[in-house]
Amino acid sequence: MPVTTVAYDGEAHPDRALDVYLPAAAAGGSGVVAVFVHGGAWVAGHRSGYAFMGEALAALGVPTVVAGYRLTPKTVAEGSAAPPMQHPMHLRDVAAAVEWAASDAAAGVLGFAARSLVLVGHSAGAHMVSLLALQAQWLSPRARGLVARVVGLEGIYSLPALIAVFPGYVDWFIARTFGVADSATAAADPDAAAARHAVLRDASPQHVALEQREQLAPGIAFVVVHTAADELVDMAQATQFAARLCADGLPVTEWYDAEGGHDEILKSPAVQAHIASVCRALP
Repeated sequence: MPVTTVAYDGEAHPDRALDVYLPAAAAGGSGVVAVFVHGGAWVAGHRSGYAFMGEALAALGVPTVVAGYRLTPKTVAEGSAAPPMQHPMHLRDVAAAVEWAASDAAAGVLGFAARSLVLVGHSAGAHMVSLLALQAQWLSPRARGLVARVVGLEGIYSLPALIAVFPGYVDWFIARTFGVADSATAAADPDAAAARHAVLRDASPQHVALEQREQLAPGIAFVVVHTAADELVDMAQATQFAARLCADGLPVTEWYDAEGGHDEILKSPAVQAHIASVCRALP
């Protein structure tokens, strides 16, 4: 399947780019574009490793953008003048992909101007697409106005709850990704532990204040997908996020009986067909 790679505006970096997968038959009549954001705990993964998702959705008739973003490295070179690659820099890269999909320039690649965007994220990617949709500061009014659906697959929505269930994640990726205290520091210093909790809460979609959601695109709805077999992210991440969305009056559809583990779910034909059906259902 032909793939078109587009670099983001701004800082040049090989990971600041996206890949476009188009259906064999013209799909411009719908004007719907899916933007897929991979997971990897903010420290691993590359968009090329998710070509199968772009190909699968395109084969189902959905023009798809697979977004790339820079990752948090294991270490920062001593004396480096560059800022650390920490949250929200990954989020800004993903926002650049969404901005491109909403732009006039995208029409030349897609063959049509997008009328609706469906943001699809897996794991850490679900965290990012949810924040993009729920917080006004990340996207331009034009791009925000096109976001019609947000699909979260095995998503991370509350970072404090995640590390309560999986404390080992703090030293694996949370501390360096979000610039917070590691386990030893937090155990020895209550102030550092409290500061860590505050940072992680503020960076969690589940805890976004309601007033920040007033600029949501009209008619936006969420789809929360999780499997009982997920060994890396607990089911409560999904159910509690969905409950919060419902409590705030936001439409949400939940699907918890898909098959597969944390990563395997992405290659499930049923899950891929479900995402495509969400896209096709848009006017």
